[in-house]
Amino acid sequence: MNRFRIADRKNFQLFQGILTVAGNYLPLGFIFRVFNHMKKNPEGYDQEWLYNALCATKDLSQLHSLPEGALHVMYAVTMLMETGRTYEGSIPTDAAAAFAVVFLNEHADGFFSDDEIQSIYKSCRRTSVMNMRPSVDTTIAVVANEVRLLTDIFYPNTAKMVVEFVRNNSTPNLAPMEPDEWCKELAASFAERFGRRGTAWKTLPVMVLNNKQEQLRNFQALADDADYVSGLVKNNYNRIFARR
Repeated sequence: MNRFRIADRKNFQLFQGILTVAGNYLPLGFIFRVFNHMKKNPEGYDQEWLYNALCATKDLSQLHSLPEGALHVMYAVTMLMETGRTYEGSIPTDAAAAFAVVFLNEHADGFFSDDEIQSIYKSCRRTSVMNMRPSVDTTIAVVANEVRLLTDIFYPNTAKMVVEFVRNNSTPNLAPMEPDEWCKELAASFAERFGRRGTAWKTLPVMVLNNKQEQLRNFQALADDADYVSGLVKNNYNRIFARR
């Protein structure tokens, strides 16, 4: 019984936090429905991640000077971008885009314009901004991509990032290689992506790099620690290669 009470208290606090950040921008019923959906997501993409992501969205939107009139769209993108994690075997971004249309039509009917729904849909699918003309929609897509990258850095969850990196960049090793050597190779690849000289940071604007220096440096130091990262790979092997 106590466990349920603790879980209920945590959910209440998270929901209150979400309302504090986004409650003035989105319909209450919409927030409630998405929140309940996210509780069923895998750990790391659940309602706690949602709260952290919304806090990151608020900070990044301010850094990018996103107009006040676009914040309801921006927060909706963050609310919906990981809804597709619920079902195994799906492509999360495609599923999230599909969920976005359902949630917007059923739980925010008439609140968003057709153009805003299209913008939310595209951002949930990770629209490339390379060939887009500068606009508010482009800024929304940019902030959405930064939220995906930085939420687990601002609110540290290194193990989750290592698990996802290895899942996306490796298969169980079949070559004659010692497990420790294999884990260290993956750690080196992780450092190339997320370490101090990592490629992940090349797309971030200077204003974000400068404003979030402490969080980034702390995470980069962990990413460059080969023993730490290879240990995470080894300790999470079953989780990494488990069927989704």
